[in-house]
Amino acid sequence: FGIPLLGTLVGGVGEIIKDGQNGFHLHSNLTPNYLSHQLLRFMELSEQEYIQLRKNSFDFWRSNFSAEVNYTQFSDTLFSIHQKKFGK
Repeated sequence: FGIPLLGTLVGGVGEIIKDGQNGFHLHSNLTPNYLSHQLLRFMELSEQEYIQLRKNSFDFWRSNFSAEVNYTQFSDTLFSIHQKKFGK
């Protein structure tokens, strides 16, 4: 985790990859020229930009896709619903 992402904008990938923040979007109809341009874009990042991309990728995963976070929030929500309906 903390790996910058590169993916085509199909099947919900756009919800996972925030272009320039935690990775880069690719059009679904890739051409070799376009793909090489996007790969060069990634490879030409400064060390600081790359580190920030990694940090953003990890932070986004942790806050949106971590089982520990999601299951805790889910169980808290269920408990809250139960409390409202049945009290104590």
